[in-house]
Amino acid sequence: MDLPKFDIDVDEKVNDGRQRLRRVMRKVPTVMCMAMGILMVVYGLVRILFVDGYDEIDNKFITNVIMIVGGVFLTLYWRRSLIRAIGIFAISLGLSRIAIFSDQIQNGNIVTVIPCCILMLIAITLVLTGISFAMGKAVRRKAMMFTTLLMLGLNLIYVTVLIVVAGGMIDFGPAFYVNNLVGGAMYIVLFYLLDSEEVRYGTFDGRHVRYLDRVRNSNRLDYVTWIPKDAAEALLDPANRLWKPLSGGPADSEFAFLIGGKTVTAHVIAQIWADDSRIHFTVHANPGSIITANRFAADVITRVGDTIRIISKDGTDITLKIQGGERDE
Repeated sequence: MDLPKFDIDVDEKVNDGRQRLRRVMRKVPTVMCMAMGILMVVYGLVRILFVDGYDEIDNKFITNVIMIVGGVFLTLYWRRSLIRAIGIFAISLGLSRIAIFSDQIQNGNIVTVIPCCILMLIAITLVLTGISFAMGKAVRRKAMMFTTLLMLGLNLIYVTVLIVVAGGMIDFGPAFYVNNLVGGAMYIVLFYLLDSEEVRYGTFDGRHVRYLDRVRNSNRLDYVTWIPKDAAEALLDPANRLWKPLSGGPADSEFAFLIGGKTVTAHVIAQIWADDSRIHFTVHANPGSIITANRFAADVITRVGDTIRIISKDGTDITLKIQGGERDE
């Protein structure tokens, strides 16, 4: 079926730029996973070789091994599945914090033991949630985001209080600040990854949001969206020459046209059914699939000046500017 052609003022460069930017932004989470994996391996090796040593298998050594192993798995999985990679990242981060806090609990006093116990319990929660992600199930995403922020905030408070209270008596050294800086960066990255598009839409609720977005986008119009003049006239006159008779289905006749604006172009198929006085519309994006098209039946189609308004009882209310100017009356 030939579609009536008409000119649409579309800024192709702007649209292409938006599409390129969107493609780049979609790659950011996976690239960050890879970067975190490399950082964890390098950080663990540096700690073992130059800071903590490897003569004794203590909690510090275990922490560094966890970072290295987690980093290796992260670099292996970042391409295969972002959700699984985030799970591995969360498990590694949580286990390393558990090892660190358990060491501080064993060697600390009542002032440091209580906050470390609280932080360890939160780290355990992070590990448990991370296991679900590592199995490919993006469940309790918001709970993990809250846990991550809580860990970051409590760590920040704990380190700040420690520096203020014992800063004059203890020389913490560069390693102390580097450790906390790296840990804080990892919490921030984990939170960002959990809020990425792929993870949001990977949850049960996210899939529903994505479906609703698709429906919403199928109804989205620019501030000024055009319809060809001959198409508008055909919608108002069922006897118009554009209507082509059909047989063998529910529709008696149909015709197709395009609507478009600054950023929107869509195919529209209008049909008149034998047992229904309404005009039935099928709208799908250009390019797009008829399978995911938006369908509705218009209860009212009216012309006001140089616009045509299409209203349906399902809530659809579309106003289109008729290409060609004011109505000659």
